[in-house]
Amino acid sequence: MIPSAANFRFPIPGGVLYGYISERGLRALQLYADNQSPPPWAPLAPHLDRGRELRHLLERYFAGLKTDFDAVALDLDTGTAFQRRVWREACAVPYGGTTSYGALAQAAGASRAARAVGTALGANPVILLVPCHRVIAADGSLGGYGPGLLWKRFFLAVEQGVPPRQAWHAARSAESG
Repeated sequence: MIPSAANFRFPIPGGVLYGYISERGLRALQLYADNQSPPPWAPLAPHLDRGRELRHLLERYFAGLKTDFDAVALDLDTGTAFQRRVWREACAVPYGGTTSYGALAQAAGASRAARAVGTALGANPVILLVPCHRVIAADGSLGGYGPGLLWKRFFLAVEQGVPPRQAWHAARSAESG
């Protein structure tokens, strides 16, 4: 959830990423589909350099280039200790790769907590940078995703080298078919 107002926005096929950059780093990055009302808007001026860096990395990501978001400072103090541990482990899943909820639970030191891992990922305040879209069910199915499976399919396809517009249309087709 974006704190009181967004101070960063980045359009993508089918929607817009809105975020909030605090003095400590990126605190929120959430997806709003084209048919959703955007969050309140506030100027970015105090954190302009961080916004430029994030924009540059998102441009690379959506150009289909392997992108490492480690350079972006995150401000994730809103999560519980368990959530932050899960989010940290999710960041270790490589670009273009996937892991299961159970494997992520084990990596987070809670091997029997796959459902709790899913709940923690559902509370992820910075999609893409904490890549919860890369976490799938043990049987290879997609599992859940806060913004919806359409978006999970889209992000996974982009990371497999599918151009964003084509990935968006394929994800929409899979959703309706």
